[in-house]
Amino acid sequence: MKTEKPSYDDLLIRINELENRVAQTSPFSNEVFPKLNLDSDINVSQLSRDGISMANEQGIIIAWNSSMENLTGIKKQEAIGKLIWEVQLKIAPLKIRTPELAEILMSGFQKITQTKSFWQGQLYEQEIVAQNGEVKYIEDSSYFMQSEVGYIFYTFLRDVTDRKNYENAFIKKESLFRSLINASPDAIVTANLEGKIETLSPIGLAMFGFDSEEEIVGKPITDFIVELDRERALTNIQKMFEGVFLGPAEYIGIKKDGSQIDIEVNAEFIKDVYGNPEKFLLITRNISERKQTQLSLKISEEKYSKAFLSSPYAITISKLIGGQFVEVNDAFCLISGYTREETLANSTFSLDLWVDKKEQQFVIETLKSGASISGMEAKFKIKNGEIRTTLYSAQIIQVNTDYFILSSINDITERKNAEEALKESDARYRLVAENSNDVIWVMDPVTQRYKYISPTIYKLRGYTPEEIMSHGFKEALTPESYIRATNLLQNSIQKFMQLPKGSSLPASIEFDQPCKDGSIVFTEVNATLVRNEKDEIELIGVTRNIGDRKKVELENLKLARHFQAIIERAPDGIALISDKGEFKFVSPAGKKIFGFKPEEDTYGHPYENTHSEDLPAVLAHLDTILSNPNYVPTIRYRYRTHNNNFIWIESTFTNLLADPNVEAIVVNFKDIHESKLAQDELRKSKNQYDRLVSKIPIGVFIIHSDKVMNFKFVYMSPPMPSMLQVSEEKILADPMEAFKMVHPEDFESFFELNKRSFEKKIPFDWEGRIIINEELKWFHISSSPELLDDENSLWHGLIIDITERKLAQEERQKKNIELQKVIEDKDKFFSIVSHDLRGPLNGFLALTQMMMDELADLSEEEILKMVLAMKNSASNLFRLLENLLQWSKIQQGSFPFSPRNIQFHPFVEDCISMSMDQAKIKKISIYNTVPDGLEVFADGNMCQTIVRNLVSNSIKYTNHGGEIFIGANAKENKLVEITIRDTGIGMDQQIRDSLFFLKGIKTRKGTDGEPSTGLGLVLCKEFVEKHGGTIRAESEVGKGSTFTFTLKGQNVV
Repeated sequence: MKTEKPSYDDLLIRINELENRVAQTSPFSNEVFPKLNLDSDINVSQLSRDGISMANEQGIIIAWNSSMENLTGIKKQEAIGKLIWEVQLKIAPLKIRTPELAEILMSGFQKITQTKSFWQGQLYEQEIVAQNGEVKYIEDSSYFMQSEVGYIFYTFLRDVTDRKNYENAFIKKESLFRSLINASPDAIVTANLEGKIETLSPIGLAMFGFDSEEEIVGKPITDFIVELDRERALTNIQKMFEGVFLGPAEYIGIKKDGSQIDIEVNAEFIKDVYGNPEKFLLITRNISERKQTQLSLKISEEKYSKAFLSSPYAITISKLIGGQFVEVNDAFCLISGYTREETLANSTFSLDLWVDKKEQQFVIETLKSGASISGMEAKFKIKNGEIRTTLYSAQIIQVNTDYFILSSINDITERKNAEEALKESDARYRLVAENSNDVIWVMDPVTQRYKYISPTIYKLRGYTPEEIMSHGFKEALTPESYIRATNLLQNSIQKFMQLPKGSSLPASIEFDQPCKDGSIVFTEVNATLVRNEKDEIELIGVTRNIGDRKKVELENLKLARHFQAIIERAPDGIALISDKGEFKFVSPAGKKIFGFKPEEDTYGHPYENTHSEDLPAVLAHLDTILSNPNYVPTIRYRYRTHNNNFIWIESTFTNLLADPNVEAIVVNFKDIHESKLAQDELRKSKNQYDRLVSKIPIGVFIIHSDKVMNFKFVYMSPPMPSMLQVSEEKILADPMEAFKMVHPEDFESFFELNKRSFEKKIPFDWEGRIIINEELKWFHISSSPELLDDENSLWHGLIIDITERKLAQEERQKKNIELQKVIEDKDKFFSIVSHDLRGPLNGFLALTQMMMDELADLSEEEILKMVLAMKNSASNLFRLLENLLQWSKIQQGSFPFSPRNIQFHPFVEDCISMSMDQAKIKKISIYNTVPDGLEVFADGNMCQTIVRNLVSNSIKYTNHGGEIFIGANAKENKLVEITIRDTGIGMDQQIRDSLFFLKGIKTRKGTDGEPSTGLGLVLCKEFVEKHGGTIRAESEVGKGSTFTFTLKGQNVV
């Protein structure tokens, strides 16, 4: 039976159903996802407007629809049977189309297919290159799911190129509009429909004498015109709401200081997408200067006539009464289709030009009232019946006793038909562009004489238009610029003469132009060669002042050369690394450090040359840099040079990938190999020195003193804190802690002798009493100065306990007691300052040393206690080392992972037995409530580590006599949930949030003072997640804690 092919709508329904099933399916199971019909899916894909391909588990393409052919340019027969990553490589952008990319694509595909379970990829946009070289933007989504013939890898590609191009064009247009707003020489004001100001451009603030927008926002716009003009302004606003287009209106404005200026205001509505008014847009121009010079700028009748006939706008003169045409220019004939003779023989009524007769009557009534019409949008019907949209302007002129209408018609039909989506942006752009501050001019390229130049030439060069018109092109430029301009003009005219009629030839060039005051202004000229209506060649141009831009460019060039000189001469190396991890640039000093000659190119991946022992730390810092651009680390590591030797370098990394001027990770590095070796030797010598002085019952110290007798300890030997019975950290933080112990009766002599030695820079030698923990001791303190170059000094000294020598024989027994106390205090100190490995290790060593020294004098009970303490210390050390080793292995990926089915109840019993000695000490009961027969699929060693660490953790934080419960139950999704609950001291939110993470680990001692590093829980999280499970903790202070983690049940793969 023949199956009817589904329609495109059926395809969409099928895909929606597919996506819904995907969203409702657990990523941990493929059992609940229905198997797909492969033949049906292939038939459906051929009807899709999206590109669809299918590949089997081996990556071989088995389906490739026609939309995929159209999108990529790769034919079906070219794709079928090929490996999917090879085909993907063919459409990858050229800059990343490398063998390495093919390896990455293949590896990624294999990781997905090896799971043998449903997988859904993220929907994302990317760029591809079709076989014809065309760059396209697509939306890519992929699925891996089971069909009746096995697992299939589906790929859906949707062409979004048009949308992306439209978005980019819209963004560019909006950016241009905002730039024009900021650069406009006119004041641009927005106000709400109540007439209250919302925004005012910087030019507007300056025009009205205000310092900030806050002074003016919220005030009515009528507050800034004289009282006599306010009623007229309100009337005009009302007419705007009635739909009347008024054009520019002139008012007398009021500045902040009360002075008045003449202004011209163009007002329009800013409308929403439905055409409803939202706000007022007011473009305000200061015309005070224009008002003063209007009389001197009147155009003669002859010039007016020429302008009338050659204007690109349609201009007509008709009688006010009856509408009989008196004169029209060529542009009107061209637009309307009527000859001049036909037009002059008729009236505006008989030609039936106005589409809307009400608009025509409104114009006549408005003109009769003495007002004028400017820029009113009107529709006219031309000779062939076509409707044209125009901007209509008109005013009354009087000749003798007759009144005529002078009309100007600008055909904007094509502009009105522009893309509707950009209508609002284009309207704003037009309002600003029509008020540009650039100089607009027309020149005869043959005679090199100006035909027209806009009044803004006065602002640019200080000349009036009449003065420029009387000059030639040569006088408008410096000699050097004139030579360049003439050569360009001659070449352009030759090319233009070869072009067909109706063509134009644009050009752009920068000039130096002399000003009237003798200065030079930098300008940018954009000019176009055209033919006018008389078939004469004209050069129409726009000149812009780029003086400020030139200054910035010169400063940037100077700054760039400055930085280049710094980079080339800097003793440290500078390198740029791309987002692909490759060198983009290495400075000369950097090449020298790496062993390259200046003319040689660096090679190799920077990470490949990093020492393998240092690479994990470097990569960890780089991962942080990429996720947090504000992170700027300085790292020391070994790097392989060109001669294959490793040297120590110190590098500072700065992420400037987002900076369009850099687009790289900047690395500042220097060779610290010699200093590192010297530091290692110095550290080795210091360690030897510390070991030496630690065996001498004398305190050795170094004090740094500045020129005003501020001092601090920079070194003290290990015995010194013990001698003074003050921690090293406390003395380093506050040196006075040591001097406060001087006996009050001896302090004056101590201080005066100290002051005298400091002032004369002579050795210090003092014997006196020091009170330590309310006990009186005698000390001999001596030191000698070492003068430094910065007028500071280092005092190298010794502190010797001479109490035994000073006290009488009867104090010897007391001395023995005090010495024993010092030893105990020292042991306590080492116990406090020890951390992680040093804590249990030093305790272990101290106990073995004591047994060796005092074994003959110790009782059996004392020996038993020491052996037990050694066992606990060794156990703590073993657990810490084991956790460290296991965590290190799993981080390196070398920890074996061999899951198997495990009977969980007896397995838990074995884990409990390992911790029973620890539990018995605190009399803690442990209950195994795991059901018999329950199995988990897990690695035995890892699972044992998880349970052992969690049980040990519960014992550590549970008081004597407490209880621990271990339970497990199977879940519906074929997972097993294991819980370990205790009745311990619990924990607060801050501690809970720091669990399972190395960063920010907050450790605390157990209820019996047991040490803790927090690494065990981090290891638990690593192992649980290795099994595909999760782990969490629930706890409240004083109410115990519950740790819950999940493993796969029996036979779950």
